[in-house]
Amino acid sequence: MTERSWVDGVEGAEVPIDDRGFNLADGAFETMRVKAGLPACFSLHRARLAAGLSCLGFDSPAKTAEKALLDALEWLRAIDWEASGVLRLTLTRGSGPRGYRALSGLPTRLVSRFVPGEIEPPLAPARMGIAPICYASQPFFHGAKLLARAEQVVATSWAHQHGYDDALMSSAEGRWVSAGSGNLFLRLGTRLMTPPVDDMGIAGTRRELILSTLATSAGYEVAVEPCTEEIARGADEAFLCNAVVGIRSIQSVADIGFASTAAAERLRPLIHDWNDCGATLR
Repeated sequence: MTERSWVDGVEGAEVPIDDRGFNLADGAFETMRVKAGLPACFSLHRARLAAGLSCLGFDSPAKTAEKALLDALEWLRAIDWEASGVLRLTLTRGSGPRGYRALSGLPTRLVSRFVPGEIEPPLAPARMGIAPICYASQPFFHGAKLLARAEQVVATSWAHQHGYDDALMSSAEGRWVSAGSGNLFLRLGTRLMTPPVDDMGIAGTRRELILSTLATSAGYEVAVEPCTEEIARGADEAFLCNAVVGIRSIQSVADIGFASTAAAERLRPLIHDWNDCGATLR
């Protein structure tokens, strides 16, 4: 199977020039790992997409989010019932006139793109630098995964230009928040900690899975607490997580090294929950 894309269910169609997602980043998106036709962490993606649409003032965000996810999966499964790969779906407010004002009654637009491929072996531990760009604080969005991702674009591009695998992103006050490509966890003994994302960054689905179930089942205590360079220097291990790679150990952040990969190795086989579709997936 080759890469496929759909715009409102039409395969290979193009997004109109007046689309508000294209012009104003007026929308939200999810990137899901699919295996044998089943999406991992379906309910977590559904909840986060609904939260993003709610922040943006979309009508019926919960229903709209669920329909978008199910429609994108239906298009994919119609092509290949047992497809495996990465499915990205983007939901925008649709076409509209110039200006920031969001008019009511506009039909939303769903753009989905599928890249086939099995889950690859774990990547080598990442070497990370501290990005020169900081996150802006915006508590209203509360970790939603919205289309406007300029901070990550700049930070990740900077990292690769300087020979790093990824970027450590921080607040203006120097608090560590995330990697450019995922959420951050530190391990101190048997305790896992991850920075809060209440006012900046993305509340990742795999971060939520670790916090809600995986950490405890693997024998770790878990906490959401501010993270600083001083705390990181005392950590035994660091790793990042996202929906595509799952978990990737971190070798170093600037001059701070992490020798252990124990927690990452223990959690990695569990990080994609394939049993999370329930009866919702038709």
